[in-house]
Amino acid sequence: MGHQNLRRYLRSVLVSAGCALMAASPTIAGDISATGSLNVVPTDGGYRITASLDGRGSGTIEAKMTVLKQDGNGRVQTQQSRRIRTRKGQSDEVATSTVSLADEGTLKVTLVLSEGDRTVYRESHEVTREIP
Repeated sequence: MGHQNLRRYLRSVLVSAGCALMAASPTIAGDISATGSLNVVPTDGGYRITASLDGRGSGTIEAKMTVLKQDGNGRVQTQQSRRIRTRKGQSDEVATSTVSLADEGTLKVTLVLSEGDRTVYRESHEVTREIP
């Protein structure tokens, strides 16, 4: 199967499944005390979202997860945040959320880690569900 045909096949699989997940590459600043991780996992009728951070050194991180959901039932935005003291090799859960999503809708999740007044890590995921 040629490269173009493979690309068309994969696109049709995503469309026929009725769900597409797009993730932007994380943005990481230079010398920082933590990096993050954002997981969006499908469940029956929605998604389970987990945000965490991994310590790379000692410091204080302000971690914020924002969830924006828009579907036939309306639009909802929630935010969870935590201040975490980091140590090298230490992992911490920032936030967990379970979100329902109708047959058609969009879910956008963003994790931002800040150290002082500087953003040191940012990651976003967007999920779009469509009825084929």
